Amino acid sequence: MEYDFTGSVWWATSRKLTSATVEKLRADTAPSAVLAGYEPVASEFQAGTLLKLVLTGCGPATVVVKDIHASILKKADPLSGSVVWQPPQGDLDVTSMAFDLDSSARPAAFEYDVMLNKRRGDYFLRHATQVSAGETVPFAVMGLSARSYVEWSIVISTLVSGHPWEFAVLLPGGRPIRTTAVAATYQSAYLLDNVGVRYEPVDPTQLVAELHGSR
Repeated sequence: MEYDFTGSVWWATSRKLTSATVEKLRADTAPSAVLAGYEPVASEFQAGTLLKLVLTGCGPATVVVKDIHASILKKADPLSGSVVWQPPQGDLDVTSMAFDLDSSARPAAFEYDVMLNKRRGDYFLRHATQVSAGETVPFAVMGLSARSYVEWSIVISTLVSGHPWEFAVLLPGGRPIRTTAVAATYQSAYLLDNVGVRYEPVDPTQLVAELHGSR
């Protein structure tokens, strides 16, 4: 499993960027590298963490996927140090599965249309998934929060030869998935200019309003 951001991406940090970091940011159009020391949380659209999850059959028996849900590990206030936004560069794919991280400690998977910001019902009421030996089954997964900074994992419930088997999926190295809602305000904000050349400082209030309207 890995992050898979493709379109309108924004990065939030818990600390305000230093002037030296801002200079690097304005000279470089790769925020993820410039901001690495701040452990930023990247999001797509208003408050979505987009992931690519691939299930691979590695045993002789076919695995039946009965359910996939999120497991909340930690919640806190949204990150509100600095925010850096790269506006949409083109069309975005539809996300097939999403979790409302504000709903419960074990949010269920639902179908989700990113472009319309629309839920389409319980994912596993509409889809049956099986993974045979040597087969790979990819999923596009989005975690959504409108309220919090969230650390979470994905829990997959299966049947293998008629026996239940449940396991948790984290990022490489056992790191939790990290999602943050749009904060009420930020200490500083930066937006990629219209020609995509450099990041310029903007009014945080203005950028928050634009992020809320970016869907």
